[in-house]
Amino acid sequence: MGAAGANLASGILRAGATRCAVGTKGVNTNRSTMALRKTAIAIPESLLADVDRSARERGESRSRYITRVLEVAVRARRDAEITRRLDALFADPDVSAEQSRGGRLLDASGPLWETERW
Repeated sequence: MGAAGANLASGILRAGATRCAVGTKGVNTNRSTMALRKTAIAIPESLLADVDRSARERGESRSRYITRVLEVAVRARRDAEITRRLDALFADPDVSAEQSRGGRLLDASGPLWETERW
C-alpha cells in the first residue's frame, strides 16, 4: 500500500502538507490550505436560489460563496463584541479621564503642527 493508501487506512486524508481527519477534505484556497468539513443544512428554496444566483454572479461555487458569507458574519459578530467591550471600558469615567490626560500630555510633548513643514 502506498503512502496515500496508508494515510486513508489510518483515517487521515492528505492535501498538500495538511492532515485532515476522516470526513474532511483538504482544500487549497487563496489564503491557505485548510480542512473542510461537509455538513447538511435545510435552507428555504427561495434563499438557496438567491445563494446560487449570487455565487454564479461572482464566479464561485455554492460552497465557497456560503463559506465566505459565514466568515464575514462570524467576523462581524466578533468585531461587534470587541467594540461593545471597548465601549464599556471607555464609558468608565476614570478610564476616560486617564485617556484624556494621556492625550493632552502627548499633544503637549509634540511639535506645534501649525509650524510643521510637510
